[in-house]
Amino acid sequence: MAAKVQHFLELSKFLEDKESVCRDFLSLLDVLRIGNTLEKLEMEKEKGVSSKDLLKCLLVFRLCGLSIYQSSLQDFGNMVDGGKNQFYRFLNRKNMDWRRLLLSVTKSVVRKIVKESEDASLSDWKYAIIDDSTLGKTGFTIEGVTKVYDHVSKQYVLGYKLNTLALTDGKTTLPIDFALHCEEHKDKMGGLTKKQKANRHKTKREEGDCTNARISEMTGKKTDVSIQMLRRAWKNGFRPEYLLIDKWYCNHSFISEVRKIGNGGIHVVTLLRDKRVKFVVNGKTKSAKMLCKEHETDLHQCRKYKCRYVRVDADWNGMPVRLFLVRYKHSTEWEVLLTTDMKLTFVKAFETYQQRWNIEVLFGECKRHLDLGGCQSTNLNAQLADCTLVFIGYSVIALRKRFSDYETWGALFRDIQRDLIQLTLIERLLPMIEQ
Repeated sequence: MAAKVQHFLELSKFLEDKESVCRDFLSLLDVLRIGNTLEKLEMEKEKGVSSKDLLKCLLVFRLCGLSIYQSSLQDFGNMVDGGKNQFYRFLNRKNMDWRRLLLSVTKSVVRKIVKESEDASLSDWKYAIIDDSTLGKTGFTIEGVTKVYDHVSKQYVLGYKLNTLALTDGKTTLPIDFALHCEEHKDKMGGLTKKQKANRHKTKREEGDCTNARISEMTGKKTDVSIQMLRRAWKNGFRPEYLLIDKWYCNHSFISEVRKIGNGGIHVVTLLRDKRVKFVVNGKTKSAKMLCKEHETDLHQCRKYKCRYVRVDADWNGMPVRLFLVRYKHSTEWEVLLTTDMKLTFVKAFETYQQRWNIEVLFGECKRHLDLGGCQSTNLNAQLADCTLVFIGYSVIALRKRFSDYETWGALFRDIQRDLIQLTLIERLLPMIEQ
């Protein structure tokens, strides 16, 4: 079955508008060769509407802020033959390796940026960031759902923790990999009653199903899963120089595992979580709190960032680290900036760690414009597919923004959504993608 084609001449006139954001977005999907990627990963369907067309439709739905059901009530429902159920089946497919698809698309986006930018190179993508975000859900029957602690609202909410690995060159931030986590709590009930836990959806999966590995990740330690994601990214050709992490991830065992990747190819920059952690300085064992007290009177002034600091080189259980004891103006509290790169100056370490904020922006934009976490399907396959679609859509828009003069993400998303909705005969969209 093929997409319906009508009013092709009108479509050609629409394509003549070189400033059309909609046209650029749809053409970028084709430039990234998503269809070829699906075939290479053996995710293409044997019959019916192709996986490529279904995937592109789902991305268009997402950009327009519409669910599959809402799209079926409008002209979007006529994009391809077969009705809305084929989209639901596609999201729940057992042989869809969404992780490999996201990795492949991200590699294509990076290659495109490097190719089209005169002053860009692969070495610019030297900052990897790992952080998590809360995805709230409304149904207790969703597969694997538990109550997780939300650091924003300071309370437990029903949903997942989305642990994400992203890569940035300081200008564009791209999600590479992610894992969904649940929190079982001390009673192993995940904050649910026995009835609620028993009523959660369970999908029978065969051996070799790619979703099985992601189910085991849900109850695994986030630090262990993060190491697996980093190793997978390194194996796929991503070579970050620095890993930027929130202080929650800062522990010796995690950082030492990161340093093993690529024979020490990745350095860590983070804030120290617990100032009671002890280091060896000049042959003496001292806690970070003791070091702050000792150096209170010999701080250096940093006018650029309006703070005072002192550098301390130390040994942390056999691992050399550089500590920057920092105190901001009019504050009595200390922050300890830690890095495994013994060559970093304070300003360089400070500016490097600032790049970590990019992943917070990524989460915010994905939730605001692409409804990240909005999927309420009871099947974990659909939940994984939904997050992947959001991140692929974000990556394509990030590529569009990279080569445009848009000042904000909001303006860019509004223009894309407006242009898409202006196409009242949506059957034209897939032929346009092919053109």
